[in-house]
Amino acid sequence: MTDYTLNAGNPTDVTLDGVIFQLSAPRNSGTGGYNTFLAIQDNDGTEQGFNTDALPTAENQIGDSKTSSVKLSSIPVKVINGTEYFEIRLDLNESGGAKLNIDLNALQIFTGALDLDPGAGVNLVDTLAELNGLAKRYDMDFGGNDNRIHLADNSSGSGTDNYTILVPVSKFAGANFATDYLYLFAQFGTAAPSIYDAEGGFEEFNLQTAGTVTGTKFNDLDSDGNVDAGIDGPIGNVTIQLIFGDINHDGIQQVGETTFVVRTTTTLSDGTYTFNGVAVGSYDIREIVPAGSTRTTAAFQTISVLEGQNTVAAPIGNHYPTPHVFIDKVFVNVTNVAGVNSTTVLNYAGDIANYTIAVFNDGETALTNVTVTDLLADGGAVTEVFKPLSTTINFGDTNNNDILDVGETWRYTATQTATQDDINSNGGTNDSDKDNSATVVATQVGTSTTVTATDAAAAPIVRAPSISVTKEFVGWSGGDGDDLGDTAGDIGTYRIIVNNTGNTTLTNVTVTDPLTGSTFPVGTLAPGASSAPIFENYALTQADLDSNGTVEVNSTLSGSIENTATATSGQTGPASSSAVAPVVYDPKMAIDKVLVSVKNADGSDDGDGKLDSPTDLATFSIKVTNTGNVTLENVLVTDSLTGTSWTIASLAPGAFDIHTDTF
Repeated sequence: MTDYTLNAGNPTDVTLDGVIFQLSAPRNSGTGGYNTFLAIQDNDGTEQGFNTDALPTAENQIGDSKTSSVKLSSIPVKVINGTEYFEIRLDLNESGGAKLNIDLNALQIFTGALDLDPGAGVNLVDTLAELNGLAKRYDMDFGGNDNRIHLADNSSGSGTDNYTILVPVSKFAGANFATDYLYLFAQFGTAAPSIYDAEGGFEEFNLQTAGTVTGTKFNDLDSDGNVDAGIDGPIGNVTIQLIFGDINHDGIQQVGETTFVVRTTTTLSDGTYTFNGVAVGSYDIREIVPAGSTRTTAAFQTISVLEGQNTVAAPIGNHYPTPHVFIDKVFVNVTNVAGVNSTTVLNYAGDIANYTIAVFNDGETALTNVTVTDLLADGGAVTEVFKPLSTTINFGDTNNNDILDVGETWRYTATQTATQDDINSNGGTNDSDKDNSATVVATQVGTSTTVTATDAAAAPIVRAPSISVTKEFVGWSGGDGDDLGDTAGDIGTYRIIVNNTGNTTLTNVTVTDPLTGSTFPVGTLAPGASSAPIFENYALTQADLDSNGTVEVNSTLSGSIENTATATSGQTGPASSSAVAPVVYDPKMAIDKVLVSVKNADGSDDGDGKLDSPTDLATFSIKVTNTGNVTLENVLVTDSLTGTSWTIASLAPGAFDIHTDTF
């Protein structure tokens, strides 16, 4: 066992594992500035106990009216040479004279919850086993040592503190200061009879009344000193000072400021900060202004800390110079390389859209590593516009330092060549323009912070799909072997060509001919392309000849066969072309009358074949032949000798009719 003595005769501080035990100037407790949280008494020479809201037990010899739970955040903090300590006061109440001495045999500190099992009702810490199940933060018998301090009640009367115990706040790393409670266990006295036994009143552990201070730091983007919701974000890792005794509020200890004390903390990533265990009183809140920023709120604010309450300080604002960049892309004109000449629209594949790009530093800091990209530009390249006689200094770099300074505008150009797909798709989104965007990325000088901006421009597209078809008559063949359309069965041959006369690829191109009933799938035609010649045949009919070429529907010309071809596509309306095949309209006939026989009146053969008797009968054969190429109808035959006539209803080309007549 190692013994230490700390009393008026031996006033030197005792430090055990970083915790300082020291004599203190007498200070009244119990009312006002200091309150008791643990009172231990058992007049059999030794006594022990720990603070809790539970009732006393044989192993926890406390005065329950003076003993209570203590939240970690309510314990006052004292700063000594830059180190923060929890300050706990001890008031001994021993008998006077030779009995004023007492041993401190054990002192342990724990942290944990108030209710050990909230789901099963209230379960307070009321046994040593439960106490030792909490997080132990300190043990004066550290490292297997057995330490004892001889103390003395040097101040008369209850309610007057004798000692101060300073516990480094660092021993509570990982604790939740907002929710955890502190439990202090102490054991006093030596078995009687001894001058160091416990035989007087309560041994009382006291705390100065304290509260909590919280606040926030924010990035004041518009420098107005106010937190703009959704705009101004938090600032972490900023040093905040809590200063006591700064009479002239300058943040510096001046002559005469004997109570000047500074506590510091840093803001969390969400911008919040907390000072726990702040003694009741008036304080200044200040910040160490972060490098590169300016303060937008007051240099300090004075707050009042009340017992057991959280004092919320006004938000502290800083403005960091904000980098920003703006880009403006503009369509200028078109360089025409194909098709219809135009400098304002893209109307053929190969046309080149010209753009200008302006990059403007509209932020608060200079920018470097300026890079402009345009993924749709020709080759993905953007051309920088340099000053005359320079190949490195941008036209807008006013001071030639290759840094985009605040207010400068740098110049660039880009081109984009229209593709056939651009024309076909009417700009890709069928909105009659070719969208194109440029992006700038730059770095804030002296940092790794980057800014970026994008702007789009559109070059107008004029899509003009168009189709034409030509049909021509080649000639007659077959049939009667000549090159005339004069006989049913003659074959007329036509040639058809479809042309893409627009700027758009045509698909599903089809040719139809109602006269022949033919359909010809052509497929796809690029702008300016023509189909392979399409040949089709038509067999001349007798009806064509009979009508002199006017039997076709909507025929307007006689003496020919009118034939129309119509071309259609998925992008255009129909286009038609007609060809005329001449026909020979040649209606003719011949008549041949032949004497067949001469007979007597009784029908007997006359013998000489002559009409030499008034009663002789002459028989004639009359043959009418269609010697032309047109069907003859209602052919009237008359015989002036006999006075007879007859009608032949229809006589096809080459056909004949024979009629017999007598005289």
